[in-house]
Amino acid sequence: MSRAPRARWFAPGRVNLIGDHTDYQQGLVLPFAIAAGTTVTVEINDTSRLNVRSSLFGSAPATTISSLAPHATTWAAYVEGAVFVLGRHDLGISGVQVHIDNDLAIGAGLASSASLTCATLAALLEATGHDPPPNLVAQFAQEVENDYVGAPVGYMDPAAVMYGRDGHALLINTTSREVSPIALATHEHDLTMVLVDTGRQHSTSGSAYRERVHQCETAAEVLGVAALGDVHDPGTLDQIAEPLIRARARHVITENARVRVVSDLLRSGRVREIGPLLTESHRSLRDDYEVSTSGLDMIVASAVRAGALGARVTGAGFGGSALVLVDTADIAQVLTAISHDYQQQYGVALVVREVTASAGAVSQTL
Repeated sequence: MSRAPRARWFAPGRVNLIGDHTDYQQGLVLPFAIAAGTTVTVEINDTSRLNVRSSLFGSAPATTISSLAPHATTWAAYVEGAVFVLGRHDLGISGVQVHIDNDLAIGAGLASSASLTCATLAALLEATGHDPPPNLVAQFAQEVENDYVGAPVGYMDPAAVMYGRDGHALLINTTSREVSPIALATHEHDLTMVLVDTGRQHSTSGSAYRERVHQCETAAEVLGVAALGDVHDPGTLDQIAEPLIRARARHVITENARVRVVSDLLRSGRVREIGPLLTESHRSLRDDYEVSTSGLDMIVASAVRAGALGARVTGAGFGGSALVLVDTADIAQVLTAISHDYQQQYGVALVVREVTASAGAVSQTL
């Protein structure tokens, strides 16, 4: 097997159109990759050491590869975890220099950790002469998050990062791991998707996220299923006596149903009709799952009141961003309303950017 000592990969971030907190319960998700992301350049050497430098964060403390052990204390843990997981799969790295360039907002709910992890894994695999197929990189990236960083996340983020396609959302069945691209023809219908970043960073490794995972596991156990993704009838929720656990399960079950409906609408070209489902998803994440924030709630309410077709928190919540679907002709009035309301309440200017569905991870020529 030929050895390429250097490699560079770009991996995008992602926005989730609908289907949050369903992937770790073997449910359905509908994300799309975006243009912003992370570029990782690796150079293999024989030093037995891992050196990591980021254009955003500077240099991480150098470490010997043999001493790597699971932790979640620094941004470099995702890179360390990539090396660690490859070693666990007998794809060991002798020594490596890693350089990271990033134009993706950190903590904005855009899968920045999956972007970094996937780009690192793919580059390391290519540099050591191995083929980095999307499914394998996504699998390894989830292992990095689960087993090294300690975040109990599902398959959605790395799959969206690796399988992204221009102009398409990705319907991902996290049980079978089947990925089905669906045209996201917003511009053809004079629609625009806008991402509104609150500036409040979120995290999937914190106790609140873990608590939701555990609550869903409890609900699945009560219902006698392996995961809530196996449940399609909301009537079964009556079997759950504890109101909080019942609410968590209700979100997952109804969110899976919304993903199915939105997917069908997109396939039939009825893009405008997905707006109310986005807003309904936000209400579920706000009320049943309790992962929204007052700032996100204000953005969604202001957007819809000003004429947006729909809006929702995107990603895990606990901060981050909201996705707004709006008539292109109405962008100015909707964004003006959102910005005015947020500035008046919080005294902070929002970061707003248009997003479109873009391609997934790709090798770059050095």
